[in-house]
Amino acid sequence: MFSMIQRFHKRFLAKGLGEKIPLRERNSTLHEFSKTSPLPKEAVPEQLLPKGPSQWSLKQLVRRGQWVGALLGAVGLLVAAAFCWQWHHYRRFQEVRPGVLYRMGLPSQWGFRQIVRQYHIRTVVCLHEAAEPRLRAGWFWDWGEPSGPLESQVAQQLGVRFLHWPLPQEGPWPWPKPEYLDQFFRLMDDPENWPVLIHCWAGKHRTGTLVALFRLEYEGWSVSEALKEMYSFDFKMPFALQELNLRTYVRRPRPTASQWQTLQEAISPWLSQAPSDYEQFIRILRAEMGKPPVAAQLEEYLRLGKPFGVCLADWLLQDSDHSWLPVALEQAEKILFSAFQNSIPQDEAAIQQLATAAGLLADYGSAQTRSRLARLVSHQMQGSEITAPYRALVNGLSNRYRLSRLPYLKLLLEDQRLRPEPEANGTRYADTAVARIAAIVQEDFIGRRGHASRQDWDQAIQRAKQWFAEHPQATVFP
Repeated sequence: MFSMIQRFHKRFLAKGLGEKIPLRERNSTLHEFSKTSPLPKEAVPEQLLPKGPSQWSLKQLVRRGQWVGALLGAVGLLVAAAFCWQWHHYRRFQEVRPGVLYRMGLPSQWGFRQIVRQYHIRTVVCLHEAAEPRLRAGWFWDWGEPSGPLESQVAQQLGVRFLHWPLPQEGPWPWPKPEYLDQFFRLMDDPENWPVLIHCWAGKHRTGTLVALFRLEYEGWSVSEALKEMYSFDFKMPFALQELNLRTYVRRPRPTASQWQTLQEAISPWLSQAPSDYEQFIRILRAEMGKPPVAAQLEEYLRLGKPFGVCLADWLLQDSDHSWLPVALEQAEKILFSAFQNSIPQDEAAIQQLATAAGLLADYGSAQTRSRLARLVSHQMQGSEITAPYRALVNGLSNRYRLSRLPYLKLLLEDQRLRPEPEANGTRYADTAVARIAAIVQEDFIGRRGHASRQDWDQAIQRAKQWFAEHPQATVFP
């Protein structure tokens, strides 16, 4: 112990004589002395105490912790501010197909202008139920009802076409009204309207329904893929009527390679330009079928019963004012009624023609032809086996949401057989009829949100039947 004290005094006495002692050596000596010396630490000058794990490092740690906490708090505030800013201006914005279709919730005035300019939007479709929808104001929030300018006025300033299809939360919401469905497909059929921006209030339900229809019709997605994407936008609980309408949606027919070649050889030479694909072919033909040479060639194609003729007529028909319509209906009758009298090929092309023929006759056929079609449906419902022609018949009668389909859908309310398609998810033909009728007449026969049980569907069927009892004119053929 004495030697330890001597060494301590000797080393630190040297400091007074001008000798420099390495800092590391001095600290080790002081640390060793502090552990062995019986003297109280107060006897050693504070500046000579060893710099080990002491209160100095604790103070530094606390001080550093305060800085780290402040830094994390600032980062958190910045992240929250960025989220609020993005949510306010670009709520649930997404590219559906670049250059064609975009979706979102109600944007702010600034966000609306930025999106229109950045993505060169030509058409805006607003599904919000407000009579005169307004954009959000401010930079971070706009509580309550939007207080910004009228969306139609901002769109006009930007040179954008504005379409307002209000869908209030009633009836089979969020399924669109029948007239909006027709307008939507006409809108997306024409590239002159692209890019299109669709939005509602939150960008989930009404917008999600139209985007799902776009995926099914124009991109050929499977039902499971379209529903998965739709539900990923915070959709939460399903709407039974809306989901079943999507599950049983019937896409418009497309020609096979051989059918497309036949169409090109017969009709393309009469057009002003050679189409590169079927979609462009339809656009050119719609614009030019009023010309006598084109109309005559189209009528001749239908009269000869060439491949895909009835399907082509269905693509072109937007009203009954066409010189070639009687010829198309004549061919549709031959296709439809012969299918149930004679054996027909069960290939996809023949099934497409059969389904399209049923839809054409339901919409444009004479009262006698429509009555005959209704008797055919009733007769086919009696069998225990679901044949391919019957499946095509049902698809053709349920592929449009029009008042002319109601008499046939009323008949389908009695068909309790399960649909064989996997996409139908174990539902019956009667359930499909309920979903279609609800969409056409804008009535919610289910009455609640969430997955529907068999009992729920049975009650919905009874409500639909009651609706027909209260509206007997709906089943009268014109």
